Amino acid sequence: MSYLLLGFSTDKKDCISKIIRKITWSKFSHVVLVSPDQTSYIESIHGVGVRELPIGEFFKKGSVEIGKISHPHPEEVWRLAKKEIGKPYDSMYIYGWLFRRNWQDDEKWACCELVPAMAKRTGHPIIRCEEFIKVTPQMLYIISSPYKGADLKTLTNTISKEALWLYQQL
Repeated sequence: MSYLLLGFSTDKKDCISKIIRKITWSKFSHVVLVSPDQTSYIESIHGVGVRELPIGEFFKKGSVEIGKISHPHPEEVWRLAKKEIGKPYDSMYIYGWLFRRNWQDDEKWACCELVPAMAKRTGHPIIRCEEFIKVTPQMLYIISSPYKGADLKTLTNTISKEALWLYQQL
């Protein structure tokens, strides 16, 4: 069975992270798409936008967890997400969520809008929501299954011993 790997994180010291967790009732404030080969990830963050980083950088974030969601074409979702690299962060995401407005702009992405939108573009949506501005990290976390990773060896080649220890404690 094929699946998407998502990384969930939160920074308990960051003000924006606290606001997102409060208004969305979420354990996590951020979600990333992990590459099918588990060597990198794509995220969208405020002030930077959509970018790809080595997987080791993800494990340097505060509290992290990995989840998986069944999907018939994870490589296609990854390929589509890579095309979004360089697009700006969707700053209207928080306001749209607060004021219940659909200000979705496919030229800008919040972290939790990107994955469901790319999955839908493959013809195999992962959620029943047409307006991705309504999606939160918590929603994606709830529909994912825990992933401890049979491929942890891949991760150990790219992250520090301290980050690996932290990941194994989850």
